[in-house]
Amino acid sequence: MKPPLHCRRALHLTYACLLGGLISAGNCLAESKLEFEMQSGTGMMKIEAVSDEPPGFWLLQHSTDFSSWRDLAFLENPGPGRLRPGMDLPTRALPQPAANRGFFRAIHSEQDQPRLRELLANQITWRLRTFEDYQFEISYSSGMFFWRGIISVVDHQVVLRETLSTGPVGGNGDWIPSIDGLIDRLATALGEKPAGYNVTWNVLGYPGTASVDPSAEIADEEIGWTIHSVTPVTDPRVSELLAQQGKRR
Repeated sequence: MKPPLHCRRALHLTYACLLGGLISAGNCLAESKLEFEMQSGTGMMKIEAVSDEPPGFWLLQHSTDFSSWRDLAFLENPGPGRLRPGMDLPTRALPQPAANRGFFRAIHSEQDQPRLRELLANQITWRLRTFEDYQFEISYSSGMFFWRGIISVVDHQVVLRETLSTGPVGGNGDWIPSIDGLIDRLATALGEKPAGYNVTWNVLGYPGTASVDPSAEIADEEIGWTIHSVTPVTDPRVSELLAQQGKRR
């Protein structure tokens, strides 16, 4: 794997990838950079990699603090209409809600990562859904734990869990995150090279079914779930709960 390809603005010795303002950091190599073009009024960024590296695969990453990096997408290799690896990225696809600035880098690899590529493509689809607040019914198992219920998410935060059924060990489901959190768990699992990994993605971009076995040598470590439905929030208790907290939907 090659060193990260950091982004910079043309003719600047410091590099900054921005959404709303400049932030500078680090060194920049003229022969290795990311070029950005904000497409005014569209909410899209055109991103292209300029590098002397041989053909391969570029994984685009984003950070708000230049310390913790999150995978975003694979830059597509040159083809019809594209001379360099790149993509058109909607700003709504960024991992931090309402992010107005951040850093980007790309990591070069000679090998593709089909499972991660599939996850990131679906993650973008999920972030671009037409409704923000949602509720989903899920059956989730982890070792001896089992829980089925409905989870309501507002402003990217779980605000309500309703238990429908549970196993001998299941509790109130507070160990089950939002759909964004479930996707993050899959990404973490992929990074740890699990013994078993099987995911079916819904057309909306969420993992409808998933089964992950972290290690073939450790029993009762498997996790899995089925998401039965995803809809905009309709539970009146959510509005009541937010009103009590002084918030509005």
